[in-house]
Amino acid sequence: CSSRGLGDVYKRQGEMNPSSSSMPDESAAARRAEAEAHDHAAPWRLPRILDLVGLTAAVQRSSTTAADDAPPPPRRLLVLELGRGRFGRALADRLEPADTVVVIAGTARDDPAAPGGELDEAFVERRGHAASLDVRAAGASGWPLLDAEDGTFDLVVIAGDLAWRDVTGQWLDASRRALAPGGQLLLIDDDAAALTIHPPVPRFESAWRHRLTRRAIQGQDDAAIRRMPERLDRHRMRAIASGIASHGGLHGEPDFDAIVLLLADLLRGPNDSSATDGEPSAADEAIEALDRWRRRPGATVWWPLLWVIGEAV
Repeated sequence: CSSRGLGDVYKRQGEMNPSSSSMPDESAAARRAEAEAHDHAAPWRLPRILDLVGLTAAVQRSSTTAADDAPPPPRRLLVLELGRGRFGRALADRLEPADTVVVIAGTARDDPAAPGGELDEAFVERRGHAASLDVRAAGASGWPLLDAEDGTFDLVVIAGDLAWRDVTGQWLDASRRALAPGGQLLLIDDDAAALTIHPPVPRFESAWRHRLTRRAIQGQDDAAIRRMPERLDRHRMRAIASGIASHGGLHGEPDFDAIVLLLADLLRGPNDSSATDGEPSAADEAIEALDRWRRRPGATVWWPLLWVIGEAV
């Protein structure tokens, strides 16, 4: 987006996407918009997340290898994600041929608007991954994990999307059932409440706080990852490790514009209703301020990425 303003980007996107006024369920519309935003940001977000998964899987594999010269045992990994399976595909590309990755893409079994129901067929049919890949859509048709698969996964990964309380509860229950004896759960998510930009942009920061408040009213918890160690206890699991892998960018770095565009994408959302009589909305004004800020030398954004590892009890 370095060649044009963020406002131009959103004008173009608005021509392609219907307004939220035609969608009866604001929560479902918000989930869809957020999934699409993170899909667009996948090229720069995925490497950071995959490094965390790779580290966890490597430690787990080393603990199960009987001898130094023995081939590593095949693993089964389950990935639960809000988007359309892009993260699971990237993970499969990094694993061993004997490994299997099952991806459940969507939001909830009872959400007919789950983006997982719109998986790109060409994407799902893609072959040539290092590991075996099985992508399934979660949505109105029901939870796509078979009873026979309970207790068969060595590692379950939930990468992002923990803010949706109803979805997270289902996913944690499913994770506990899916884990094999000795298996581990890896939770990764952005801490939206800890987002920091410098120099400050008061108009953007005010709109970002408004977004967090609005999402809380809709039943979302943008600091959910902070509470996961305690919450795991309710799902017959316990936390055994946690940490922070902050990501961000500085003006002029390759990923900086992409990070700023994601912030604008999330801020705009599907349901900004503050515009009246053709006047720009508060989100529009905040995005314009963010666009001016991103052109300043020294502009910097920090966005903490928190992770928790759990195990069954």
